[in-house]
Amino acid sequence: EHKKATLKNLLKKNVEVILKKKSSLKVVYVADGAQDNWTFIEEALPHGIQNTDFYHACQYLKSAFNAAYPDVQEKACTKFKSYKKILRDEAGGISKTLRALRNLRSNNKTNKEISAAVTYFTNNQHRMKYFEIKEKKLPIGSGIVEAACKTLVGQRMKRSGMSWSHYGGNSILNLRAITKSHRF
Repeated sequence: EHKKATLKNLLKKNVEVILKKKSSLKVVYVADGAQDNWTFIEEALPHGIQNTDFYHACQYLKSAFNAAYPDVQEKACTKFKSYKKILRDEAGGISKTLRALRNLRSNNKTNKEISAAVTYFTNNQHRMKYFEIKEKKLPIGSGIVEAACKTLVGQRMKRSGMSWSHYGGNSILNLRAITKSHRF
């Protein structure tokens, strides 16, 4: 659907209903770096902590080090693991990581993977305070949501021999979501 209009509308309504019932909840938004997601969150949803998915960010980090050291994969892997830990476990880890990526870019000016990583981390750095988020015992990744989607959708919709019309699939998923969330 163009710009995920139905999904965004349902998400907005559900967040508002939940917060009306329990206003003390902490709202944490975890998403990848797609600007459309963050624009929607900032404009349409209640204030909350914004967090770029850590594991998505790590994909960019790994690509950058693999591109910087294509012939020395052991060095690329060691650098990646080191900066992954810095990014996640150190206060100000994003600054150190971004500095390292910019240094890689200055030594590899034409490399697209490294440039893409620098752009991604630069654009999302204010949402990459993983150490601080972990200290508050809040999620740094979207894995739990992705697992819920696999359970909610995959277990119901992808069984052997199943086929659904758009309308039928949406109907059964709405009913399943309401039932599984104990809101029915």
